[in-house]
Amino acid sequence: MQKRIFHGMLLSILCTLTLIHPVHAGSGHHDGNDTHHEGKNDEHHDDSTHAHSPTTAMAEIVMHLNHYPSDSEKQTLKEITRSSSASAHEKTIAEALLRMQHSVANDDKGKLQKIVADNAAPAPVKTLANIVMNLNHQPSNEDKKSLKSLMK
Repeated sequence: MQKRIFHGMLLSILCTLTLIHPVHAGSGHHDGNDTHHEGKNDEHHDDSTHAHSPTTAMAEIVMHLNHYPSDSEKQTLKEITRSSSASAHEKTIAEALLRMQHSVANDDKGKLQKIVADNAAPAPVKTLANIVMNLNHQPSNEDKKSLKSLMK
């Protein structure tokens, strides 16, 4: 229990620092256009897969989820909903997780389904939305594999 609280607090601090001072050059906002690569030959590069992106922070939360987010995880999610660097889709996922009680509310499932169906949404965001939409108390082993890939 103490390890989970410590992990949640650490995640909250890292997310807060990243939201205040993004490490990635540029606005931190992903507009779906990946043509702004600078110097690196990283075919999977986009803001949503950056080590401290809102998507990564939420993947960490979902990976360790047990019925609903902890208080420190809820604080991180609230920060994401207020962040100028989070996309509208990321904010929707964070809001769904904030309201989650063992599974997401039906209204939120509909919003998450729209993200999954949005061809313009980045693949990591769509993956996370799909996992959150289908959560039942905690992620499945299959979901955990996908979440690990989002956290890289």
